[in-house]
Amino acid sequence: MSAPTSLANLSFLTPGNYPDEDPAAGLEDTLRLFEFGERLGVDGAWVRQRHLEHGVGSAAVFLAAAGQRTRRIQLGTAVIPIGYESPFRLAEDLAMADILSGGRLISPPHRPGPPGSGRGGPGDRPVRQRRSHHS
Repeated sequence: MSAPTSLANLSFLTPGNYPDEDPAAGLEDTLRLFEFGERLGVDGAWVRQRHLEHGVGSAAVFLAAAGQRTRRIQLGTAVIPIGYESPFRLAEDLAMADILSGGRLISPPHRPGPPGSGRGGPGDRPVRQRRSHHS
C-alpha cells in the first residue's frame, strides 16, 4: 500500500463569465471568488482571457483589480491569445498588474498567433523572471 500523497499547491481557474444584461455584476462575482479563494487558503487564482465573449476581456486589467482586493494569493493568466494583442502593450500591462499586486502575477507565454495558426510559444516563465532579463 502506498503512502498518501500530499498536495503542495492548490489553485483554481475561471473564465469570469457574466450574463449579457449585467457584466459588472458578473465581474464583481469573479473578483469576490478570488477573495473567497484567498480566505479559504487557496494558493492561486487564474483567469482565462476571452475576447468578444462574456468573460474577462483583459486579464491584466482584471488581475490588477484582483491584486488590490487580495494580499497573498498568486494571480495567474491561463490563456491570452497573443495574436489578438500588441505584444509590447500586453507586456507593459502585465508588468503593471504584477507591480500593483506586489509581485504575485504569474503569466506564462501564450500562443503568438490566433487559434489554429500552428505558431506555438516558448516555455513557461513568470512575468517577474522575464522582466529580470531586461534589468
